[in-house]
Amino acid sequence: MKSIFHPDSPVIRFLTTLCNLILLNLLWLLTSLPILTIGAANTALNAVLFQYLDQGSDAVFKPYFKAFASNFKQSTQVWIPMLLMGGILVLDALYITGNEVSGLLWIPFGLVLLVLLAVGTFVFGLLARFENSLRDTLRNSVLLFLLNLLPAISMLLVQAIPVLCFFIFPSIFLRGGILWLLLGVSLFAYINAATMLRIFKKFTPTEP
Repeated sequence: MKSIFHPDSPVIRFLTTLCNLILLNLLWLLTSLPILTIGAANTALNAVLFQYLDQGSDAVFKPYFKAFASNFKQSTQVWIPMLLMGGILVLDALYITGNEVSGLLWIPFGLVLLVLLAVGTFVFGLLARFENSLRDTLRNSVLLFLLNLLPAISMLLVQAIPVLCFFIFPSIFLRGGILWLLLGVSLFAYINAATMLRIFKKFTPTEP
């Protein structure tokens, strides 16, 4: 029987993964502080997670900052419009709920929200995994969302866990503040990266 201290033992692999996720979470927080760089941080986070899941690589710093720099332009070009659209949707929701207006206004609100979710679910994973024009990446994001509705919805639910915990169980959320600081982004991104990787491989032709 292998020793628990053997590099390939389940215990060591678990601890290594945990440490890498904590490190990734801290790197993501650090590189997301300007807000406008969150898109590039998301892409870099996915790039490292794909590398770990696909190749078993434990490297973090070098691939993270390499992906952050190489995908910065496209990621930012995607993120800033998404950020603006998200802000407009919040203002619209506040206006509709705070005034006596037609409920039909929720229809365009829902359509814009759906497009935003469809793009946001896959776009940073696609940027991390493939080299494509920005137009093709956005189109592929929507297509993947529509062709994989159940996995896509599951990914959205995973991403919503911290938000739901904050609003439904605020006291529990605040008590676990250090946990969210260490794993609040990377852990859920890890779960979704595994789902995305399966989807990407399904639509990527393999070489004979």
